[in-house]
Order: sequence, then structure tokens, then C-alpha cells
Amino acid sequence: SAELWGDYQLTDIEGPYFLVDRRLWVGSVPQPTRPVHFQLDRNKIHPVTAKAIGGTISLEGDSLIEEETIYNLKIIMEGGLLEEYARLYLPGTHNLKGVVNSWMELRGQGNDPATITGKGQILISPAALYELPVFVQMFNELGGLIPQDKTAFKTAFAEFDISRKQFRFSGIRLQGDAIGMYGQGTVRFDGQLNLIFNSMVPRNNLPLPIVNEVVNFASRDFIGVKVRGNVNRPIVTFDNAIQRLFDSIPVREAVRAPAMLVPPFSFSGQPLFPPVGSPAGGGTQPLP
Repeated sequence: SAELWGDYQLTDIEGPYFLVDRRLWVGSVPQPTRPVHFQLDRNKIHPVTAKAIGGTISLEGDSLIEEETIYNLKIIMEGGLLEEYARLYLPGTHNLKGVVNSWMELRGQGNDPATITGKGQILISPAALYELPVFVQMFNELGGLIPQDKTAFKTAFAEFDISRKQFRFSGIRLQGDAIGMYGQGTVRFDGQLNLIFNSMVPRNNLPLPIVNEVVNFASRDFIGVKVRGNVNRPIVTFDNAIQRLFDSIPVREAVRAPAMLVPPFSFSGQPLFPPVGSPAGGGTQPLP
């Protein structure tokens, strides 16, 4: 089978879901707290899966269907191909490559993006990210640092939470042979950027004009980078004062190898079944 999820193509969709009264579970269900009128073989409970961009997406969900449905979702991407994503959804790019593994938990209500909260991580390794607009802008300014093979960063890792209609990145790690960067900041749902990076660049790898233009650069091995604008039109500026914002982050923490830590799916905490006598409590017959 093939379906569109938003603007994205999914194929080979399979897995269980359960609808009991107004409660919908996708992929997994919690242990019932009182008898139900159908057999639940917990050995057959597993996430709903689908194929996308060369990898596999897994979905678990728990929702209460009301006028504005309350939902709780967990989505995992395993082995996605960045080059396949670029081919399908980023026309005009040719040098984006990487293996994508990520997870994200989301909670919200209805269609209002302001209600969405969550958290997640993403790891791209190996990674070739040169043609992402923010890096094109950055390396145009740092022309002497553009790698000949345009891989730029071999590993990209980010951890984030979601609230107030934005992604808040508590840690972004970009690691490569010629340059490494540690960053944090926000990306709004509308694409507006507010990010800062502290680069870790060997001084003897820096182009001479950059060394001459940055105050006190001869005694430091970093460049402070601000990223503003939009995801499609980023504005990159350099500022050594950013270093003060990173003074509390140990260097070992900033450059350590990233690790994906995927938590188990947690249910929303709503009652498993409505109280007896409630309008929706007239039975526990499942719908396929």
C-alpha cells in the first residue's frame, strides 16, 4: 500500500490499531485495568511501520477522540537516506547524503500547533551536508574551509524539545575532519532561525582574511557563528563574543561522540476506559 502523510509518501504500511469507545491506540496498547470483551494477544502488539526515503518509520500512538482530539505519539525513523529525501522533496540539491536515525515524541490537542509539545533526537552519520542552505552560506564566508569532497560534516547530531510553536535545540553537534561545531537555539514552525554555534577549528586551517578580521582570533581556536533569517534564506554572521555563552559547557561535552537514547513509549495517562455510566461508557466493543 502507499499513502501520503502530509506531503510525504509512505509505502508498505502495516501494523495493528484498536478503537474502543472514544479511545484509539496505534501500534501498542497499555495493559487493561478491567476485563474487555475481546482477546488481546500482547505478543502481536508492535508499532505500525511504513517505508519512507529508503528507511523504516515506526509509529505508536494513544488518543482520546473528542471535539478536539487529544493525542500522544511516538515516531521513529531508522535508516532513512538523506539523498532520497533530497531527491523527492528538495529539488535542485545533489550533494546531500547521509543515513538518518531519529525519534520524536509529540503531544497535542486538535489542530492547533500551539498545543504541541514534545522532544526528540536526530543522528545523521555518515553525513554530507554541504548543500544545506545554512552551510552553503557559512562556507561561502569561510571559503578556505570548504572540503574538496564537500562532505563538510561526517556526523550531525541534535537533541531538541518542542513548545510554543518552535523547536528548541539544547545541543547540536557537527563533527568533521576540518571543522567541528557545537550549537543551540530555536527554529520556529514558520522556519525562522535563531541559532548560535561555537566552532572548533584548528587555527592553522583558517583562511588568512578571517584571522585578520576577528579580534583576538590569534589566541583562540574558535569562531562564534550566529544564524538568523529563514531555513531557506539563512543569514550567517561571525562573532567571537558568542564564546562567553559556551564557557559553562565543558569542551569534552561539546565534542563527545553523540549517542541516540530512545525512550519507551509512554501513554498519556488518560483513563483507559470511561467511567461506568458516562456517555461514552456504553461498551467496550472494538472497531477494526
